[in-house]
Order: sequence, then structure tokens, then C-alpha cells
Amino acid sequence: MLSSETQRSGHINFDDLQLTGRYTRYTMMGAYAQSKLANVMFTRSLAARLKNSGVTVNALHPGLIATNLVRGLGGPLGIFAFIFNLLFASSPEVGGERIVYLATSSEVAGVTGEYFDKDRIAASNPKALDEQTAERLWQLSQEAVGL
Repeated sequence: MLSSETQRSGHINFDDLQLTGRYTRYTMMGAYAQSKLANVMFTRSLAARLKNSGVTVNALHPGLIATNLVRGLGGPLGIFAFIFNLLFASSPEVGGERIVYLATSSEVAGVTGEYFDKDRIAASNPKALDEQTAERLWQLSQEAVGL
């Protein structure tokens, strides 16, 4: 499951899960952080449900990857993001290699329910460990897709 270090600033807003602005102000980064935290929570929940099945599931922050994620930013922030990506971001190929490593490496075989920063287990947002919130999110997700 792809995540991001941005998950650290995420918060699951059950009052306005789709961030429509009814109870909160929508921001691109706020929505992104919430979704990446949800990915970590989903990973942990799925790993628990698949325990002893032989299937592993982990969340991965592949590092800063030169993608078009910030393409919608305009003005000075957009220019800054473009230059920052040019100077510091890894190629999409590097991001892909990190995904393949986590999916296939014998070094992480059997590891499940963890958050990885590149190729190492890392601490996630403490909110990702809240089992009640994760279960509520799981139930709402099931309802959203008709399960």
C-alpha cells in the first residue's frame, strides 16, 4: 500500500470524511495527508484480518518521487515545488524499485502490518495505531463500496 510521510500530519475527519467543506476547509495537502494516514490504517487492519494466511501487507513511503502530484499548484508555490522536485526528488524508477523490494525481498518476507520508509520499518503517525478509529474507517469503507 503506498503511503507517504505526509501521513504524519493526517487526521481522519469522520464529520466530513470527503472534505466537502461542510465542517472543514478543503486543502489539497489536508486531503492527501488524510488519505495517506487512511492507507496506513487500512494496511494494519488488513494485516490483522489476514494473520496466519501467509499473505503480508505493508505500507510504504517510497521517498520523494518526481511525479506530477503538485502539477495543480500555481504561482510561487508551484514554481518552488517544481524546482524542489528537480533538485531533490528520486526518479519514478527508484520509487518502483522500492515497491518491488518490499513485495519480493526475502529480507522482509513474513513482515506484515508495518509502515516502511523506503526500505526500513519506521514509526507511523500514532493515530494509525488507534484500533477503534481504524475499525470505524474499515466499516465506512465497506459501506462505501457496498460490502
